[in-house]
Amino acid sequence: MAASATSLVLDRKENCQGLSLWSWNLSLDSAHWASSALLSLCRGMNDAPKIWALCFSLLALGGMQGTNYFLLVALVAGAMGAGSLLAGRKVSVVLAERVTRMNPAQSLGANLTAALLVGAATAFALPVSTTHVSSGAIIGVGLEGPKKNLRWRVVGEMVSAWVVTLPLTAAVAAGFYLLLR
Repeated sequence: MAASATSLVLDRKENCQGLSLWSWNLSLDSAHWASSALLSLCRGMNDAPKIWALCFSLLALGGMQGTNYFLLVALVAGAMGAGSLLAGRKVSVVLAERVTRMNPAQSLGANLTAALLVGAATAFALPVSTTHVSSGAIIGVGLEGPKKNLRWRVVGEMVSAWVVTLPLTAAVAAGFYLLLR
């Protein structure tokens, strides 16, 4: 039984003797790229309203009537993009390499899970931290199976950063409010 480069054939072992793992890897790689594209789309759909919220906040605080909205959106999106370029690689390395070892199928599962959850949240207009959702999916992969190879120290560092972020941000915001009042 022959398989194309983009398909996987599951059959009795004796019928699959001529197949190579290369065709499986190519189809898995294709699925992984597609799942990454889907996750990126879902992230963008969930983040776009956040960009607008920042823009409207800037307009409300600054009394910027007559502002060029396109320029404002471009500035906010540019600032978010710059932040991703400056700090995003570090986050990506932690998620991809330090939390747990993943084989391609596990990585695909984590991507699809994150895309599904972020997409569902977006459909219900729920803003979520897409990084937290992706992190949770990767942690779930690390908990799966008999070899549970999750690096708990790294997970603990991530969770402590999440726990500290909310009250610290609230304190800084309160401080600015008191200062500007």
